[in-house]
Formats: sequence, C-alpha cells, structure tokens
Amino acid sequence: MNFRQLEYILEVDRCGSINKASQTLFVSQPAISSAVHDLEAELGFPVFERSSKGITSTAEGKRFIMAARQIVDQWNQIRSSHTHGQTEPPLVLRISSGRYSFMSAAVIRFYEQELHKHSRFSLYINESGNADVVQDVFGRRADLGFIHVKNADEEAWKKRLEARNMEHIFLFRAYSCVTFRKSHPLAQRESFSIEDIYAYPQVRTTSKMTEYCNYDATQPFASYEKFEKNIFTNNRCTLYDVLSRTDAVFLGITAHYVTEFHPDLVTIPIRGDGAAWNIYCVRLKGNPPHPYAARFIHVLQTLIHEKDKPLPF
Repeated sequence: MNFRQLEYILEVDRCGSINKASQTLFVSQPAISSAVHDLEAELGFPVFERSSKGITSTAEGKRFIMAARQIVDQWNQIRSSHTHGQTEPPLVLRISSGRYSFMSAAVIRFYEQELHKHSRFSLYINESGNADVVQDVFGRRADLGFIHVKNADEEAWKKRLEARNMEHIFLFRAYSCVTFRKSHPLAQRESFSIEDIYAYPQVRTTSKMTEYCNYDATQPFASYEKFEKNIFTNNRCTLYDVLSRTDAVFLGITAHYVTEFHPDLVTIPIRGDGAAWNIYCVRLKGNPPHPYAARFIHVLQTLIHEKDKPLPF
C-alpha cells in the first residue's frame, strides 16, 4: 500500500468512475485500474463494486475510504505546513450544499471578509442533494453541510442525522417560489395561480440521468406530474441559462439572491402553497472545531438577515 494508491482510491470514489478520475488526475485509466486492483488484493476485500452504471463503494470500502481520507488530509496538512519558505498554514474549508444562490453570495462575502487576507487557501464547494450532502459530511469529505428540510419531514431528518452522530444548526426559514424570465408571458399578468404554470416547460433538478431528485424543489406540489414538458438537469448554471432564454419555469425553495445573480429573472411566491423549508447546517459531532467553519456560518446568517423581508401574502 502506498500514498498514491490512496489518492487514486479517493478520487475514484469522488468521481464515481475510473474514467473521470483519470481525467482529473491526468493519469491513464489502466494505471488507476491497476493501482486499485493491487490495493484491493492487498486488503483482501473489494473497495468498489463495478457495474454498467459506474462505481460505488462497498460497505468495507466506505470504512476504508474514510480512514484513507483522514490519512491523506493529515499528510497534506503536514506537507503544506513544512513547505520551505512558507510559514502560514493554508486555510482549507470543505462545504457540501444544496444548489442555492444564497450559497454563492455567502462564498463571495466570505472571500471579501476572510479569504483575501490569506496567502494560501483552498475552499471546496460541492453542490448536491440533501442525502449526498449528509453523506459527504458523514464520510468526512466536507466540514460543513447545508440542507433544506420541509416541516413535515423534520423529525425524520433529525433522527437520520442523530443516527450518523451529526448535529444540526438551524439557519433560517425559506418559502417556495416560482422563477421565470422577466419577459415570460406570466410576467405580464397581474396575478396567476399554480394551475396557470402547467402549460409551460418545467426545469427540474436531478442527481442522476434517470432519477429525479427534489433537492431543489417543493415536494408538496402533487401537481408535478401535470407538467408534460420537463427539462432535467443537475447543473445550476444550466438551470438558470434555460430559464433566461425560454418560457420554462422552476419551482424552488427560496428566492434569496436569485435575482441578484440573474437580474433577467423574477421570483414569485407561490400562493396557497403553504410549504415552508428550514435551512440547516450539519456537521459531525465530536470533531475539533474548525477555525473558519463558525465564521462561514456567521457570514451566511448575516446575508440572510439582510435579505429577509415580510412575505407579500
């Protein structure tokens, strides 16, 4: 077993395929496959399960990957802190989050208030669904996770977090909205109901090409399937590009900072929806406090406090 094998294992786990890992590592697929195979032979158990859909870690593999990540992280910290001529340790913060515009705003503010002071820093932002965010934090791939939970599902989510030895911090409450471009036909009307938007294409977020995931959408809409025109994407950039240039609509959980980044869009609260979302920060219990995690959370809370306004209904 060597350090390079551990790095290959971690990148394959992050990418979900050897092909993608080879592209990010600039190493040939055969070299990575051989290194992974040799390590599995040495360990005596498979780290990954291979299928036509990609690579997933086995139960034993998950435990090994968690241990490997700690080793690699510790080594990187040691190597960075003892690099010749560099006395300041690098600031490293890893965040896993839902696809929120307010998160982009928080990153920018965090840079302005904290990051620009440092000669070296690495801030990692991974956008995914609630379940993947929790798994990123549980697997120590992220120091902080940010999720949204519907009121009715709150107790179930808290039990899941507790079972993984994770704590949650309430940040703010969000309310459902519909987003579309300013020149959309609906924008010309004085008022409209949820039934009025069914005639338009809907952009829906998905974590996999064949699997719908509502991490960015409003589950109480039993009317989802009334949309006969759907565009699925897991990319926030694609989502807003499509909204800006078509008559598509998007049902989201909050309007915070959407129009600041996309001034050609409008966000309208959905009347009669009644769905409220609680936004939480999640992290592992018992870990040493990250020196900058609390500062990032404070930046985010400040941004939301600046934006919160009474609802127009």
